[in-house]
Amino acid sequence: MKKYKFLALALCAVLASVNFSSCSDDDMDEPTSDVPDVPKPSVEKRLTSVKYSYGYHCNIQYDANGLIDQIVRVYNGQTDKTTTYTYSSSHISVTETYSYGNSSTENYCLNNGLISELEGEIIYSYDEGRISKWRENDGSNKTFEWSTGDIMKTSTKWSDEPATYHATYRYSDGYDYGRIVGFVVDSNDMLYDDFEPVLVMQGFFGITPIHLPQDASDGSDDYAWSYEFDENGYPTSVTEYIGGSETQTITFTWEIIE
Repeated sequence: MKKYKFLALALCAVLASVNFSSCSDDDMDEPTSDVPDVPKPSVEKRLTSVKYSYGYHCNIQYDANGLIDQIVRVYNGQTDKTTTYTYSSSHISVTETYSYGNSSTENYCLNNGLISELEGEIIYSYDEGRISKWRENDGSNKTFEWSTGDIMKTSTKWSDEPATYHATYRYSDGYDYGRIVGFVVDSNDMLYDDFEPVLVMQGFFGITPIHLPQDASDGSDDYAWSYEFDENGYPTSVTEYIGGSETQTITFTWEIIE
């Protein structure tokens, strides 16, 4: 994981209603900061599909508790990967199975309902319910600076490099209903590095930015995003630009939560 990654949170169509217990004895702070109130959408919706202009189409399925339990990725009309999410009171397991037979599983430890560890690899820390730092076993780490409900800056230090890499972010007026930020900015994993976007979306990595990102810079590349919204304020598409050139469009499909 040598490269400098850019952001990848992907966001909360539905929050876990289960009261998860801790994997350790550390306590997580409750959010108390003076973040502006976010107006509620006129209807509550959840994400059912994500379609990428370069060909992939992901169909999202939910269990009886309203949690995402499976995502089926389709390419050229054929299923090429199925991702399964399994939840318990202390852990979440994410298993990816490819059409050619290979599979892999990642296990996350929960502490007071938030992910505290990708087992054997990464530790996550929070401040007032918001992500503040991740740290890998080799000492590599990323810190997050928040202001008025949004992440304004990240600083990344890799264990085998002397420099610290900084990235800054600006936000649109559009609210991130559905918490799709991880899907929006998955190019180079700029904001959320080593975060599973579906778990971000469901709130397991804490509170996400209030607004949708508008542009960002890491000192070498400039990123920008433009959006279209439905009548309820949910984003239906986002187009990404890097260095002024359009790179991809992502389309989102929503359904009303009954």
